[in-house]
Amino acid sequence: MQDGTDRKPKPAETRKSKTRAWWVKSGYNPKQLEREKAERAAETPEEREARLRYHREYYYSHRDRISAQQRANWKKRDRAAQVYRSLTPEQIEERRQKARIYIAKRREELNAAQRERHARKAAAMTPA
Repeated sequence: MQDGTDRKPKPAETRKSKTRAWWVKSGYNPKQLEREKAERAAETPEEREARLRYHREYYYSHRDRISAQQRANWKKRDRAAQVYRSLTPEQIEERRQKARIYIAKRREELNAAQRERHARKAAAMTPA
């Protein structure tokens, strides 16, 4: 809830927000992806090698940050699966379900280990 002391958005922020909303709602985004795919299909082997070399160098120098971002953001993860692996929405949903099951099992293991640590700590603190 605003109390009157909140900072009002600057005109540039409002304009950027409207542009971002338009971009998401418009059909331009998928058209750009189609165009990029067509460009990649039309490039020569030398151009492809140069592009991949650049991306490899960039990825290896920033791979920790990139992988952390991808793991943390489920929207980016799903988008990457759609764009780079050409997965269908059904396949993405199937992967999400598998991830949920894995996370639930992992959470149970972590919680059990944490309870065990707390029990050991409590046992060590009680006078024997």
